[in-house]
Amino acid sequence: MNEKTSGIILKLIAAVAFLGGIVGGGYLAVTGFGSDDFKKAAVGLAIVVGAVFVIACLVPWIARADGHADWEAEEGRTTVLSSIKTGLMFTFFAAVLIFVFIGIYFWVARDMWQLGVAAVAALFIMIIIAIEVSIRFQTKHSRIVMKSKNAEDRIGKITSVSGQFPILFFGAKKYFIKVYTVEIDGIKSQAFLRASNRLAKRLCTGAEVNVKIIPKYPRYCAICDAVIE
Repeated sequence: MNEKTSGIILKLIAAVAFLGGIVGGGYLAVTGFGSDDFKKAAVGLAIVVGAVFVIACLVPWIARADGHADWEAEEGRTTVLSSIKTGLMFTFFAAVLIFVFIGIYFWVARDMWQLGVAAVAALFIMIIIAIEVSIRFQTKHSRIVMKSKNAEDRIGKITSVSGQFPILFFGAKKYFIKVYTVEIDGIKSQAFLRASNRLAKRLCTGAEVNVKIIPKYPRYCAICDAVIE
């Protein structure tokens, strides 16, 4: 089976999971809560969570079939284990959001403030975890290069610095990630660091840095330290 055909089949499966699982399960849950049939509501929620897991597991394979997974050459091919990890991560976030909605519903409709407070706390914790996961996801290219056995040590020069993953803090825009364009032997590569990293606070345009780079895949590099003269 070629990639195009498999991609179509995977998209159909995802569509069925969305319509039957998320839409259908969501309907069961809403009608169950509306009629105080909590068994029906629980079944509906279980169907929704299961559908989210299935769809999230399929996304990496769909991207690969559509030709959008060109990162595989640098990060390793999509595997069953990696797709399951993706599915579990998104299922966790979906489950927390469902709990938040349920908690707020019972707080407002049934005056169960304890459940509402727990829901707000769960939302706060989920946001923190989501930020951490997003930072790790967006900086993974440099971490992969840093750990690669095929990476070589080079010296490069930072030609530009930009921010990524912004957040408004008291009216000012702050960035969780710093993106560095580094010129290495005439080739421009990108490196990613947490903005809170001590090294990130020292680096600026024009600075020379010690980097690791995979010659075969020079699109990304990892900054080890600033060059000390």
